[in-house]
Amino acid sequence: MISIGLFVKADSLLGMTGGKAGLFRGGGFYLLGVQTLACVVTSVWSMSVTYFLLTFIDKFVVSIRMSEWEELVGADFAEHGIRRRGVGGVARRVRVRIQSQWLRLQ
Repeated sequence: MISIGLFVKADSLLGMTGGKAGLFRGGGFYLLGVQTLACVVTSVWSMSVTYFLLTFIDKFVVSIRMSEWEELVGADFAEHGIRRRGVGGVARRVRVRIQSQWLRLQ
């Protein structure tokens, strides 16, 4: 997007650039400033809308973050029941917790 402010030729036929050229075509910093401002405004708008939507979903629809138990066990096991070997001591401790929780549920 910023490259338009650098490389664009002055468009006298269609008037798309208002008769301005890019920085490398002898037009100065005007179009570069306009394109940079457009990038900043688009980025701020995207970040704010994303933050609002994720906050809304997290508070009112469903929690986005996994629980501490699911983080320890791993998403594969928590969501799909897929086990993995060789994950270290945490896996053994979690396996014992899972079995003890499962036995309590029966």
